Amino acid sequence: MITLDVWADPLHNVAGNAYCSSTDSNGLLDIHEGTEAVARHGEVRVCPIENEPGTWQVVVAAYRATSTVTTLVSVNWMMSAA
Repeated sequence: MITLDVWADPLHNVAGNAYCSSTDSNGLLDIHEGTEAVARHGEVRVCPIENEPGTWQVVVAAYRATSTVTTLVSVNWMMSAA
């Protein structure tokens, strides 16, 4: 289980796509198996609630790694981890 406190403003997709549908979404955490090709979409995308920009939000997602290396890619956000 991944739990993050995330703050991002604005929350929208800068490419005009639906929010959280691509790595063009502000506030998104993109999870990749391995370290190569992080320019592609990861296996899992975790996003805060789009209609609550500029507030700290708790984001929770279930994730099970299937490789020995996992890469986390953030898109325009700040994180607080305990």
